[in-house]
Amino acid sequence: MTDSFMAVISSVLRPCQNVLAYKVGTTYPNHHVIVGAHRDAVSVSPGADDNGSGTAGVLEIARVLVNIPTEVTVIFALWDAEESGLYGSYHYVSEAQERGDSIVYNLNMDMIGHYENTDSANVFHGPLTAYSNLWIHLADSLLNVKGVLAGASSGSDHYPFTLKGFDATFVAERKFSTVYHQVRDSSTYMSFPYMTKLVRASLATAYSVSETFLPKATLSISYPSGVPSMLT
Repeated sequence: MTDSFMAVISSVLRPCQNVLAYKVGTTYPNHHVIVGAHRDAVSVSPGADDNGSGTAGVLEIARVLVNIPTEVTVIFALWDAEESGLYGSYHYVSEAQERGDSIVYNLNMDMIGHYENTDSANVFHGPLTAYSNLWIHLADSLLNVKGVLAGASSGSDHYPFTLKGFDATFVAERKFSTVYHQVRDSSTYMSFPYMTKLVRASLATAYSVSETFLPKATLSISYPSGVPSMLT
C-alpha cells in the first residue's frame, strides 16, 4: 500500500508516497517490527548505493520472509523524501504515534554496498542498543562481519523512531562511499557480495526480534458506574 503525504521538495510543496507492505503476525499482530530504507535519491545521482542498496535489501528480506510465519507483524517500508529531510519516516512515526502503534523495532538500511568495503559495517543507534548489539552479534557469528557500534546519527530514517523512544538500528557501510550524491553513484561502485552479507545480517536480526519479542504485561481497570471514591 502507499502512504501519501505532502512535503516541501526544492522549495515546492509536492505529493510524496511511502510504500508499505504488511506481514501480519501470528501471535502478536498489534506489535510491529519495521524493516525500512529510503527509496529516493538526489536529482543528479542514479542512487545505486544511496539508496538503491537499502531498498533492494528491504525487498529481499520481504521475499525471504513472505511464506515464513512471524510472531509479530513485520512491516516492510520504503520511505520517500529522505534526502529532503527524512520527511517520509517523520510522517510515518507521527501517524503511528497518533494511532498508538506498538513499534518493537525499526531496522534501517541506508548505503550498504560501496565497493571498498568487505567485512565491517557501521551500526548507528539511539538510546536503546539491545537490538543493535544483536545485529552485531549475528553479523559476526553468521557472516564474519564486524559491526561497529557507531553512536547516534540524525542522518537517516531511523532517527525519527529514536526521538520517540523506539529501539532502532541504522546499518551502513563502514567505509563511506567515494561517489556519494554524485552522478557516478552507479552499480559500478558497488560490491554485491558485501551488500549480501549486510542484508543477511539484517534479515537474521529482524527475524530473531520477531520471534523472541514478548509484550510487557499490562493491567486495565474500568469503572462502568464511575470511579469510586475509595478502593480497597
